[in-house]
Amino acid sequence: MKKIIAMLLASVVAFTAVAEEAKGSLYAGAGLSGLYSNLNVKDDGSRSVMGGGLNLGFLSVNNLSGLTSKIDCTFGASSTADIPNEDRLTGFLFAANFEMGYSFIRSEDTVLSLLGVLSATSSSYNGDNENALGFVKLGDENISLVSLGIGADVAFIQRISNNLHFYASANTRYIWSVDEDRKLSSEDDGVTYYTGITRTGTGKIEVQPTLGVMWKIK
Repeated sequence: MKKIIAMLLASVVAFTAVAEEAKGSLYAGAGLSGLYSNLNVKDDGSRSVMGGGLNLGFLSVNNLSGLTSKIDCTFGASSTADIPNEDRLTGFLFAANFEMGYSFIRSEDTVLSLLGVLSATSSSYNGDNENALGFVKLGDENISLVSLGIGADVAFIQRISNNLHFYASANTRYIWSVDEDRKLSSEDDGVTYYTGITRTGTGKIEVQPTLGVMWKIK
């Protein structure tokens, strides 16, 4: 989570700098995002995560140079059935993207952009596992998956009224870092014991399509 917070803060600073310099258009948007992750955890197989939620973001276009920047965050729910010794789990999802690229079309009515992406995604779950981490007795397990990715996004904006625009994007990224953290608590004779393990990994993909609306601020 610290990686995500640091990346998000850096993204906001960079986006603000571009938006201030850009003598062009600024959009604020809201919509629905879906997300599919296929993550590789070292020495422990893969994790398939499906989820989605509310997406909020900003997009800035310099109408002279075509330079385009975009930041967005998604808050929602996720589900996975690939955690060892657990049934299917449902939990919380957070995803953040920082993007920069070029808008090939940038008229009053239509914007079409191709953007490079840096992403950070976190999903967390609560389980009840009798075998995890060597425990025999039932215990409460907290599981978190954090992935960092790099990829590309195609963003499309089409005006439907004065300042209101339809918005769609297709974001695909390669995952270059995965952290899985599992913490288990178990109680025996009134004493609670805690243990945990962290695994890392790399590789595989995330796909995040988004549909929504954007309001042109300037």
